[in-house]
Amino acid sequence: MIQVVKMFLAMVALVAVSVLPSQAQTSNVSYQYHQPLTQTLTDTCTNQTVTLSGEYFYEYHFEQQPNGDTHLHWTSHFNLTGVEAGVKYVSTDQQNYDLKMDPDGTFPPVPTSDFHISDKFKLIAQGPYPKMTMQSFLHVKVDANNNIVVNQDKPPVVKCSGGK
Repeated sequence: MIQVVKMFLAMVALVAVSVLPSQAQTSNVSYQYHQPLTQTLTDTCTNQTVTLSGEYFYEYHFEQQPNGDTHLHWTSHFNLTGVEAGVKYVSTDQQNYDLKMDPDGTFPPVPTSDFHISDKFKLIAQGPYPKMTMQSFLHVKVDANNNIVVNQDKPPVVKCSGGK
């Protein structure tokens, strides 16, 4: 009987040792995407409607910790050009998203999340014309009861600089 108990304990220890490393690992996934893009918008500095085209870039990274915490970060940006009413435009946009989700300790786990978004968009008219910069910042929180709170970290900022 003692031999059977020892064998059983050895098997349990072997299974525990083989399962433990797989559960203690961090999961990482990364992804990149490139896509042609055409966009029409209004330059608030010149009141000119501008059609731009170029390429959109997207990078994504997901990480899950052994305790269930997850962290998602993605960045997107684009570089666009266009000509409207004889004025050449160059546009850039940079967006950053950062999401953290933590289980609340119940079963099944109910995640809470904390989400930050920032965006900086530039529309640059080539020559003696104003250049537009627009920035926005949001902070989104979701609690374990799915209550959503959205705050602007600061008000959106639109600036016109240069020009005649």
